[in-house]
Amino acid sequence: MQKNKTILFFLIVLLTATYPFFYDSSTILEHIEHPEVQNPNSASIYSPIYINGNAALNTFCSGNGTTGASWESAHVIEDYEIDADGSGSGIIIGFTNLYLIIRNVTTSNSGSDTFDAGISLINSTNVKIIDTNSSNNNYGILVYNSIYINLTGNNAWNSTNFGFFLLSSNNTILSGNKAYNNNIVGFSLSYSSNSVLSGNIAWNNPSHGFSLSYSNNNLLSGNEAWNSSDSFYLFSSSNNSLSGNNAWHSNDGFSLSSSDNNSLSGNDASNSSDGFSLFSSNNNTLSGNDAWNNKHGFSSFYSNGNTFSENKVYNNILNGFTLFHSNNSAFSENNAYNNTNSGFYFYSSNNNSLSGNDAWNNENGFYFHSSSSDNTLSENDAWNNEYDFYFDLLPVVNFTVDMTQITLDNNTVQFTYTGTDGNSPFNFQWDFGDFSDNSTEQNPIHQYNSIGNYTVILTVTDAEGDLDVKIIIDYIQVQEAKDIYIPEIPEISGYYLLWVFGFGLISVIILIRRTMERKKQFQNKWLKK
Repeated sequence: MQKNKTILFFLIVLLTATYPFFYDSSTILEHIEHPEVQNPNSASIYSPIYINGNAALNTFCSGNGTTGASWESAHVIEDYEIDADGSGSGIIIGFTNLYLIIRNVTTSNSGSDTFDAGISLINSTNVKIIDTNSSNNNYGILVYNSIYINLTGNNAWNSTNFGFFLLSSNNTILSGNKAYNNNIVGFSLSYSSNSVLSGNIAWNNPSHGFSLSYSNNNLLSGNEAWNSSDSFYLFSSSNNSLSGNNAWHSNDGFSLSSSDNNSLSGNDASNSSDGFSLFSSNNNTLSGNDAWNNKHGFSSFYSNGNTFSENKVYNNILNGFTLFHSNNSAFSENNAYNNTNSGFYFYSSNNNSLSGNDAWNNENGFYFHSSSSDNTLSENDAWNNEYDFYFDLLPVVNFTVDMTQITLDNNTVQFTYTGTDGNSPFNFQWDFGDFSDNSTEQNPIHQYNSIGNYTVILTVTDAEGDLDVKIIIDYIQVQEAKDIYIPEIPEISGYYLLWVFGFGLISVIILIRRTMERKKQFQNKWLKK
């Protein structure tokens, strides 16, 4: 038994350390009307009750005419007011499988050891706890390694840790209970499965209203939670169903972390940072939920393969639906309206499908950042948005010049931007490679004043902060100016030209005459032969 206690202690410490503490106490609405808490009809002062085993339970309930063999003959512990005075539990029931009802009991001031609580059930079966009050205990009600437990109409407040704590316990029913002003969590299930939580209320619990960790196949319906870091929090929990629950005034209304294959339907989340938040959670189904007056209605971070259908998101401060590094999800027949930024916002999220969704009265109906690709859109409608469909494309930088080879005496170059895509307005930064000041003009003219080869760099940033850079090494080549020799033409008088012309003509006549004489001599010589 002592060994089990030690193991459980370290497990609880580990689990408690994993709870996030992002709670802002300023979000508590001091004027919220708290549900009425009823005290037991009548109670007598009694010392703490410790029962270990069926025999001890039969002994405690002897004389009541009950056997504990069935619910019709269940043992009953009722109408007690127990102050543990800082040591142990008010009531501890261990290692029993007889039918037992605990009702109309008040417990307070338990000790702080691992199993200490207002009421502790350990390794027990077939116990109903009804209409009890637990205050100022380590845990209000603790159920460990037990099955077929029913908690109905109980109140737990001002607990050091959790109001209701189910650890390694299955097939438990919690209905109509209230947990408030506990130091960490209102209702906590850890390593617990196949349980039903319905009609419970949790408020002013700093970490979580309802927390499930490593807990599967549970049903949560018709519960309410507010003024916690997360109203409903699932960690590494799968195949749970949450329906018809309400969450408001929390960091996250419904938060899933590393939790897969869960179903959330017909829930409401409002006045929180994220109405519904998925982090590293895959293949979940969210349908028919409403999210309003949050920072984000639905947010999905590093979560894939989720299905969003027939949800309504409106009046959120930023976006209705936000996807960040989330892929292969499906959106169908959702409505997003009156959100300050975008109805649907996708950042670095690929291969998602959107069909039959409506977006209106947002800044952007559907926004796709340049980092998102291969998303499929069909039969979506958008109207009365500043941009109905906004596709943020990365700028692609390019430029030309009127000449790349220049000389010092013709040293001006015209640069022309020929890039594409991106979202205007653009910021231009031209580095001409000559240590001159950068130019921010779109099409600058630049003058080079020294011989050399110059590398040109253009950086363009668009309105979304996306940028591209173009670098051309040794693009502009500046050479020394070239001198062209033009010989000096002497001044020539009219008499000189006449003399040159006359002398040339006489020379031609003499040449022709000599040629004719030699021809005649050759002919005479030939005839004599």
